[in-house]
Amino acid sequence: MKRKVVSLAVVLLFATTISSYAQSLKDFLNSSNVKDAVSNIVSGVSGVKQSDLEGTWKYASPACSFTTEDLLKKAGGAIVANEVSEKLAGIYSKIGISSEKFGYTFADSTFVNKFMGRNSKGTYTFDAENQELNLQYQIAGLINIGKSEAKIEKSGNNIKLLFNANKLLQILTKLSSASKSSTIKTIGSVAEGYDGMLIGFELSK
Repeated sequence: MKRKVVSLAVVLLFATTISSYAQSLKDFLNSSNVKDAVSNIVSGVSGVKQSDLEGTWKYASPACSFTTEDLLKKAGGAIVANEVSEKLAGIYSKIGISSEKFGYTFADSTFVNKFMGRNSKGTYTFDAENQELNLQYQIAGLINIGKSEAKIEKSGNNIKLLFNANKLLQILTKLSSASKSSTIKTIGSVAEGYDGMLIGFELSK
């Protein structure tokens, strides 16, 4: 009889311990820290915050990206990305884009784009959900470039600004000297055949 009472007590103690552990585990899994961690794992990246942008960024290398995974697979992925980057590197060099001559400085709502010895100012808004920058250049004496949407991606400690090819052509043509415009137009030929490809710059601090 005593043995049965002891066994029952052990079972009850075990059940209580499991229940308590299960509740603790449930509370842990429902905590905000775990939810944030799981969300980041599912999304693959934590994304860029507006505060991450602030500061001065210098040109590091050309960048390209694909808007859909299907296009990435169809286009041959990394092979095409490398080929495009190599072609852009040559074009960028010819029109004066280098770490010393090209970059962005972002404040809380304004930016300065350094290019060709000129600092072009503007304002921007940041869409955290879609990881997108809307740049509005304010250049006296030139036709208004208008809003230029750029996707933004993290690349280690660097960031990538990625534009539709036509919009990038428009920006660089307006910012550069007329003598460079014919060279800049070759950027469009690099992007031909890849409607879902974005091109731009990788920037480092």
